[in-house]
Amino acid sequence: MDYAYPLLNKVFNYYRNHKIDLSNFFLYSCQHLLAPQYEMYRMFIQFGFKPEFNGISFNKEHIKNCKSLTKNISNKNKNIILDDGGYLIDESKTKNIYFAVEQTSSGFNLINNQIYY
Repeated sequence: MDYAYPLLNKVFNYYRNHKIDLSNFFLYSCQHLLAPQYEMYRMFIQFGFKPEFNGISFNKEHIKNCKSLTKNISNKNKNIILDDGGYLIDESKTKNIYFAVEQTSSGFNLINNQIYY
């Protein structure tokens, strides 16, 4: 299966074409790590991000992990959110987020009626 991620490629091309400095960008993510997410992470690594993983189990721990991870997000940085379930986006709504990607319908439903700016 091919996971091309055309929108993510468009975002990367925008930053490359405009020569935007990514040194103060940080990527935060709570994910199930399946084939599509593997490809997406590979793209971020190729783009220049250096991953660190905490490897904790999912469901109940997921919300706890998102809340904990949110404490590390600094408003001084330019932050990008990759989310699987909507909780990390929801918990980070008061942070300096450049863009966020929600990958599940349940996460979309969680954040659909929220205001994020």
